[in-house]
Parts: sequence; C-alpha cells; structure tokens
Amino acid sequence: MKFFKLIYTLFLSIIFLTGCGGGDPFSVVLDVDPPEHVKQLAVHCYVTDRSSVLYAGLSESRGLLDVNEEIGNVPDGNLSLYNDGAKLFDYEPNDNTDWFVNFAYDNNGPFGTKDGVMEIRASAPGYPELTATQTFPNFVPLTDLKFERDGTINIDGEKLDAVEITFKDPAGEENYYEIGLVTVDSSCISGETVLNRVYFETQNLNVERSGDYDGILLSDVGFDGSEYKIVLGTYNNFNNEEELSLVWKCISKDHYEYSRSLRAFSDNQDLGGFAQPISIFSNVENGLGIFTCGREEVYPVLISDLPDVEPNILTATFNGDDYEPCDIEAYGGGANEYFNINSNDGNYSLNLFINDLVVGVIGAGTNSIFQVNVYDNSNQQGYNTIGDGDFEITEHNEDTKFVTGTYSGTLSNPTDPNDNIEVDLMFEVTYQD
Repeated sequence: MKFFKLIYTLFLSIIFLTGCGGGDPFSVVLDVDPPEHVKQLAVHCYVTDRSSVLYAGLSESRGLLDVNEEIGNVPDGNLSLYNDGAKLFDYEPNDNTDWFVNFAYDNNGPFGTKDGVMEIRASAPGYPELTATQTFPNFVPLTDLKFERDGTINIDGEKLDAVEITFKDPAGEENYYEIGLVTVDSSCISGETVLNRVYFETQNLNVERSGDYDGILLSDVGFDGSEYKIVLGTYNNFNNEEELSLVWKCISKDHYEYSRSLRAFSDNQDLGGFAQPISIFSNVENGLGIFTCGREEVYPVLISDLPDVEPNILTATFNGDDYEPCDIEAYGGGANEYFNINSNDGNYSLNLFINDLVVGVIGAGTNSIFQVNVYDNSNQQGYNTIGDGDFEITEHNEDTKFVTGTYSGTLSNPTDPNDNIEVDLMFEVTYQD
C-alpha cells in the first residue's frame, strides 16, 4: 500500500510542477537553429553490360529541412567515363532537363564489359571534381529456372505462382546479386524493349528488398561456393497470353550497400517523429552519390502459348501519303461483337471502332456505328469522324476471328473545321477477345 501511495504522490507532483505552463506536461519545446547546409555536388551512375544508352545524373545536394526544395539538376556540368585512365566518352545533357537522370550517352548497342578499373569524373562550376571507381563483377549464370502454377505460398498461406531459381555461387569470392521479375514489351516502331516490373514475394531469409522495392538483394555470405535455390511467388496469375521474364543481375558490393541504404532510408520515412537518421551509402570522392557497374541477363520464365496467327495487314493513305504501320492490334467480342483496331507507324497513330461487327456497309442507315481517329505525332493534332464516310466489312469469319474491311472518308480537326485529312484504308486482321 505504501508503494502505491508513493507512485500517486509522485504523479501529482509531476502534474503540479508542469501544469502551470498551460501546455502538455509531457512535452518539451526547444528552439534549435538547424545547422547551415553547404551544398555539394552529387553524381549517380549505373553502367551495365546490356546498356545501349548510358544514363547519369548530376545534381546539387539538398538540406535536411529543405523538404519542399526540388533536387537541383546541374545541366552545365561535365561527366566523363574512363577505363584504366583512358577516356571512353563524355556524357551529353539529356533533353529532358526535369528528369533526375539528366545526362546520357548513346552507345548504339550494348556497352559490354571492360577489364580493369572503370572511373567516372564529374565537375561543375564552383565545385571540386568528383571521382568514383568500380570494376565489373564476374557473371554467375543460372543453372536452372522453373515456373510452377500455385507452386508456393505467402506468409498467410495463400497460393502463389512460383519461380524457382538455381545457381552455383563461385567459391572464395564475395558475390552480390539483384533479382527482379518483369513482363517484356517490344516496340517495332522505336526498336526499344520496355520492362514492366512485377511485384513478388519470397520467404527466403537471406534476401532483402532493394531500393526500388520491386527487386531483392542477395549476398553469398552463408552459402559461398555452394549451389543455391530461391523461390519467388507472384500474385499476377499469369495466363497463357502473357510472357514473364527474370532479370538476373550480378552487382558490386557498392551497389548492394547503396541499394540497402536507400531502402532503409525509404522505410524510415514511414516512422515519422520516431525515425532514426539513416545515411545513404556513397562511394564518390569530393562529393556525394554512387557509381556502380554490373552485369545482367534477362531469362524467359513463361512464354505465351497462343497459336501463331497470320500477321495483321493494314494499308492506308492520309492526304495521299502512305501510312505503313508496323504495330497493328485488333480486338473484338462482347454481346454485340464490337470491333477495334489500333495501329502506329511512328508518324501517325490510327484507331477505328465499330459497335456491331456485321458484314456489309457500316454507318448511316444501319444498326452499326463506326468511329475513325488519326493522330499526327508531328504536330500533336488529332482528326476524327463518327459515322461519316464509306465503311464496309467485306468478310468476317467468326470461327477464326478473321476480318477484312475498307474505309474512305474525311476526318476533321475538332478545333478547326477547315483542317481536314482524306483517309483511305484497307485491313485484313485476326482479332483477339
């Protein structure tokens, strides 16, 4: 009983001593002048053997409390890449100056690997020259890669599609890896391949999430020189129309440490006032940032098993000029068998839509309505028509989903009735649901 009386007395004393201020008795407000921030030059650059265009960023650092201040790119700086002291090239300012990665170099093909020491040098008015060095890590190939429907589970016991990776880690050396899953889209217009990241989970205790959240990091500490397996689980429930690939990267220790610190920093922001200071790893001398070199390979995991169909054909003229699309997609289906075509040749994009796919004349006097849209990429202007012109479906095989048709008419600029284009087209396509 005496113990509880003592606690009660102390509690009343605290209220009495702190309550006279009229504020929260358990809070203390201190006026502290933040330290003055001295801006530094920062460089960010990641080079891989598969890089055709090599990107880099040059910026000024931002103060701790300058949360509303945008990162200051330094477009008037200089960036150069060296190999064993010999200059390979100078980076050029990127056209998109608002992008954080504001320098680029077009190698016109994969960069490959270089023996010896890679070095980046960066400078800008008012700052000392920055330098950072790296070497390309050895590449460790996968020995096996499997996909299994509902082959693993998450922490709650839900079934996930499994991607099982196997590789043989080299003995007697430090090795670091980064792993991601992507779907792959290729453009026949630009020739570029776009990798769309796919979220996945793993219950492997040796991995950590990478700085970009969609990949994982792995160090060979604990399995040096051994065969190793990792199982990834994905929620996407990929069907037979989709293609899934694994991005396998052999990275340097600096890349590993930087990505870990970046992830820790990002996670730390969620803690608000309880957050502890996190330092972002840097390997740059006379400034801040990161420079790393890596080797990577994209392995197919799941290949589309759709049957091959005849290539879609669409020929057209716009004001007498030939339109030659290499990217033609056709879709159809629904209760009324709607029909839609999208195509692009890099200069123009074309879309046509029919609400009811029937053989014969489409438009005025029929139950079917069509719309034709053309977009001119050069002047960023669109032209369209709804139901105006001669549109006819000449053939439709419902079993093979093969459709042929023609259109001839005038498309108008919605903002300028005097701006028109004459369109003539013919198509032979196999559509998908």
